[in-house]
Amino acid sequence: GGDVHQRFKDGQTPLMEAAGGESRGLCSLDNGADIHATTGEDQNDDEFLLGSTALHIAASRGHLEAMKLLLQQGADVDAQTWDQSTALHEAVREAEKLE
Repeated sequence: GGDVHQRFKDGQTPLMEAAGGESRGLCSLDNGADIHATTGEDQNDDEFLLGSTALHIAASRGHLEAMKLLLQQGADVDAQTWDQSTALHEAVREAEKLE
């Protein structure tokens, strides 16, 4: 595998990308990925708010299995983005899109 601490151009780590849809990549948790890492100020992609964690990203995409795994591994449910959104806020926004 690659470097689990690597940052892509959009500020995401491999774990964040996995939480956003590549669930097989969630095995990076077993390789020491930082479950509390957040997207940084240098990100170029506006899709995710600054300060998003893997849990925020999984919630914003409605990926329930990824959310469960992240929570089982100790993801912080109270972590907030720059605008004070939590993963719960992201999950509610995703659910509203489905209505």
